Amino acid sequence: MRKPLKTKTGQKFLTGEECRLFRTSRGLTMAELGRYLGITYQGIQTMEESGCSYDRALALSAVDRGLKAWKPTPEDHETPVVEEDSNA
Repeated sequence: MRKPLKTKTGQKFLTGEECRLFRTSRGLTMAELGRYLGITYQGIQTMEESGCSYDRALALSAVDRGLKAWKPTPEDHETPVVEEDSNA
């Protein structure tokens, strides 16, 4: 396994080239991938120049599997939390 890249802001999981390869191999534009990830195309451009962290790589994996970003709905807030019985 290769060593993570060290940068000023921490360790990078994927190189910029690997991030670009992910996008181009799936036929996505920077703007399209940015919409999936909830960032601007400039954010994608930066990612492709400097690499991306492990959490961003996980987000790319979710995009690859067709998962959409989850945002709670009002119904989610109304759903009661079920506590597990500690005596069971």
